[in-house]
Amino acid sequence: MSQFSLALDSSQIVSFMTCRRKWYHEYRLNIELKDKDHDFFSKGTIMHGLLERYYQNIDLGWDKAQKIACESLRADRKLLGLVDPTTFENLLARFLLYVSIHQNDLIPVVHNEKKCVELGFSYPLVDNNLFLFVLEGRVDLVAKFDQFIVVVDHKSQGRRKKFYSRTIQFMDYCLALNTSRMMINVIGVQDRFKPEYMFQQLFYYSPEVLKEWKKKLILIFYQIANAIITETFEKNESACPGKYDYPCEFCQICEETAPDIQKQLIQIKYKEREPWQPWSETE
Repeated sequence: MSQFSLALDSSQIVSFMTCRRKWYHEYRLNIELKDKDHDFFSKGTIMHGLLERYYQNIDLGWDKAQKIACESLRADRKLLGLVDPTTFENLLARFLLYVSIHQNDLIPVVHNEKKCVELGFSYPLVDNNLFLFVLEGRVDLVAKFDQFIVVVDHKSQGRRKKFYSRTIQFMDYCLALNTSRMMINVIGVQDRFKPEYMFQQLFYYSPEVLKEWKKKLILIFYQIANAIITETFEKNESACPGKYDYPCEFCQICEETAPDIQKQLIQIKYKEREPWQPWSETE
């Protein structure tokens, strides 16, 4: 029997734990609604792009780094098709406010002569005769903050919220990168700015917490492997209402019991997307 290989990132793991049927549609069929609204994701893409370019050039000084970030992304905006000019300029203004507040407080770690900005990772969890399980992902930044090394995750919020320390994504990052501190770096993209829309949360994980999480994570990988092998993807009805008053986008498929009509619904209302890949060696 050949070795069964499974590589997953935090998004896939959360999706599976939320609803196995949802995970099947998202990451096995690789489909999404044809009219899915990506406007907020475009805002997040822009802010992440600005921060990536800023921290890649921070050694030139924060003022020069922000100019490079703004000018290069402004040049790319039309090519990338990201939001309208007014929204884009508003996001630039929010970014400039961020760098004026947080000048030089996060200094990227350098590893193998490269700054740890948009750093991809592959962390083996299990490697035996039967299974190979790999935790994958990409972190926004690994940086020095005061005397600590922290993994930094940039969040562009449309709604103000605090974050929970035991979030799967955050524990995955610290486990894979062998560090105990996680920073959530929040930049609100609300139309009307308030000071509380821009903040940082710092979490600490003891070695015992990360060791226990690794055990749980391995069990989750085995559950996902078993679902794939047996082709069993149960629906979790409690997940159907979704979040923020938006039901799960796959409800239309799941609520239809006739397989032929399900296939027609997929053809009419959904489109195939590129298989999800958090990062690749060629990037």
